[in-house]
Amino acid sequence: MKHSKFVGWAIAVSSLVLASCGGGGGGGGSGSGGNTPAANDPPATPSNGISVTIDKPELRFASLTGAFNGQQSISFSMSGSLDAGTYYAAAEPDGNAVFDTSVADSTPTSVKVNLTTRSANADGTITFKLCKDKGCGAVVWSRAIPYHVRNYTLDASEIKLAGYQGANTTTVRQITPGATASDFRITASTNSGGNWLSGKIDANGALSVSVAGAGLYLGNYSGTISVWSALGGYTGLHIPVSMTLGAGFTLPADRTIALGVAAPSIVTGSIALGINGNQSPAWSATSDKPWLTLQAASSAGPTTLTYSIDTTKLADLQNYAPATASVTFKAAGMGDAVHKVTVKKTLPQVTGLTPNPILAGNPTEVHVRGRGFAQLSGISAFKIANVQATQGSIVSDTEAVITLSLPNVGSYALSLPASPGTTIAQPTLNVMNATDMSAALIDSAGEKSVLLFSASRNALYLIDQTNRKLLRYRLTGSTWINDKSLPVDAGVGIGMSLDDQILYTTNSGSVVEERDPETLVVKASYKDDSLATYIQPHYGQALPITNDGRIWFSRAQSSELRYFDTVSKKFASAEMQNYAMTNASYAVSRDGSRMFANASPERGGTDYALRYDPATGQFDRAANMPHFGQTGTSLSGDGKYVATDGNKVYESASYRLVGSLPNGTGGGYYNSTLLSPDGSRIYTPGYDLSSVSGSLSHNLVRIDVIDTNSMTKIGEIALPPGVAVCGSDIVNCNLTGLLTMSPLGETIFWAGYSKIAVIPVPKAFRPAASATRFRLRH
Repeated sequence: MKHSKFVGWAIAVSSLVLASCGGGGGGGGSGSGGNTPAANDPPATPSNGISVTIDKPELRFASLTGAFNGQQSISFSMSGSLDAGTYYAAAEPDGNAVFDTSVADSTPTSVKVNLTTRSANADGTITFKLCKDKGCGAVVWSRAIPYHVRNYTLDASEIKLAGYQGANTTTVRQITPGATASDFRITASTNSGGNWLSGKIDANGALSVSVAGAGLYLGNYSGTISVWSALGGYTGLHIPVSMTLGAGFTLPADRTIALGVAAPSIVTGSIALGINGNQSPAWSATSDKPWLTLQAASSAGPTTLTYSIDTTKLADLQNYAPATASVTFKAAGMGDAVHKVTVKKTLPQVTGLTPNPILAGNPTEVHVRGRGFAQLSGISAFKIANVQATQGSIVSDTEAVITLSLPNVGSYALSLPASPGTTIAQPTLNVMNATDMSAALIDSAGEKSVLLFSASRNALYLIDQTNRKLLRYRLTGSTWINDKSLPVDAGVGIGMSLDDQILYTTNSGSVVEERDPETLVVKASYKDDSLATYIQPHYGQALPITNDGRIWFSRAQSSELRYFDTVSKKFASAEMQNYAMTNASYAVSRDGSRMFANASPERGGTDYALRYDPATGQFDRAANMPHFGQTGTSLSGDGKYVATDGNKVYESASYRLVGSLPNGTGGGYYNSTLLSPDGSRIYTPGYDLSSVSGSLSHNLVRIDVIDTNSMTKIGEIALPPGVAVCGSDIVNCNLTGLLTMSPLGETIFWAGYSKIAVIPVPKAFRPAASATRFRLRH
């Protein structure tokens, strides 16, 4: 016998005794000792009238190496004819395993015995005896109970799982030898996410760990699987579990579809829907845009879902501005999955026509700026008043040249091919006769900050800064009438689209408004939410608009240049190539083909300028670029020539110095030098230096006319007396009036503090009729 202990019951006045047996244990007494009863066998009753009942027919021990030893308990109860005195009990293993025994609980007629073993796998019997003596020589009852000892090994390192929303994921960890499910009790705990973790002993005797991904968010989770003996004991093996939960749905990359000239009215596509985790749930799908419809709104399992895009429903979509439809998939227990389908109109679009207007009946080479022209089959794709162009060429994706001769005055719609429902607005070409306006002097008190002329309406638009009004003066018959007056904020800016169809105004510093030039009613407004400071208007300048459809702004205390894209209706910052522009002012040609941005110096710094080419969307600064001072910069209507640096004229493409203004001409303030539409003439205010009125030493009396080719004065245009009259308390107000010219070069307009002058240009001083468009190339 490897080990034995006696357990005694105290009967009546006797005491309960636990003693060791020195090798005794003898055979079973009378009755049924030594037998293995079934669980429902009646208690054995020895012949001496003593009966012992046992609560287990056999003993099973399960241990985990490094975690817990096998432990079991067995209870005995004694009844019948008990003699007075002390009884002793013994437990005698058969030698195949080693056990530690202890009394867990006892009464005079019952005892509960705990047994623990560290032995390896073994099977055998333990004989329990009831004796009258401590040496167990007088056995009154005995029984042999079978035992089974199993010592298991289980890896306790972390279990790492990849789960998926909506799916159950299981992994198996082997137990050696294969475990009996009834030997162990498995529990699970989680740190977050609820009861997503579970475990069990599977049919093969391994530890099976499962995670349920239904209803969980994407992310990382952790928990613990604990393995306990189901046969006794309070110590368990705790295995950490980590899970990374992925999406239940799988979708392809979002798709972008360009809708160009060749786009059909119905565009189809498909979405390959996959489902992770070997599951096939029922799902539903929806589209959040009416122009994208789904072939099926629901199904089950992986599939390929077809959708259709109805381009006839995209009329309101801006060209080159993307619009996105979200297709959302839903299934029980899974997070939503979204596939985005973005459509982008890439239709050919014209942003500028030069010249515009043109003379009726006069063959004219019109330069077309825009984008998407490479999609067109040829110059015949351009239509003016539904008539195909026959002469000209497509130069690049952004430029074309058309030769036109339109006999009748009017505004002609330009059109380009487009797929059904995707037609976009194109600029109009204005055809005019040269208008010989009569000289006029109009009373209009107040400091003027902007002066515009609309040739298609014979109307002047002005900002009266003193009275904070937007004014329109219109030629009605032979009389100029102030037919519109609208209150505006201080510092408002205005500009006219290149085709004379939209009046742009700024409001509250960071809002661009589109107004009807006829009614002055706001049709749309757009806010630049990124602006930290107000848009800064500059005295005498209309809003600069280039023929790539951009309106440019200056920002105080900012080194970037902002613009509003009239095509996409979005604000953006220009690519500056590391140039910094603070408090920039602009000079732009009337056709929008060339622009200069001039940086204002701060704290004694040096001012400098950048040149912008709308064809490339890039700024540059050449080493031979002339000085652009603060006295104003003017360009010819076609952008060929630039007058700056006080009195010098340059070719804007090469910066070749054409020459300086003749002595006695120029010298005015701000934008006081005008260049004709083709740059062949220069017009500059002429002052009578001998006329003195109060503190004022100059008086505007004429317009000097200079021939650009020879840089000589070829004549002057007399102005009516008092054109620059203003109050003596307004310093230099007679020097700071505004000049602009009609697009065909036949009329000059002056706006001073108290007067507006309409100044016809004598035919001898107008641009040469044969002047043609100068194509800008670096």
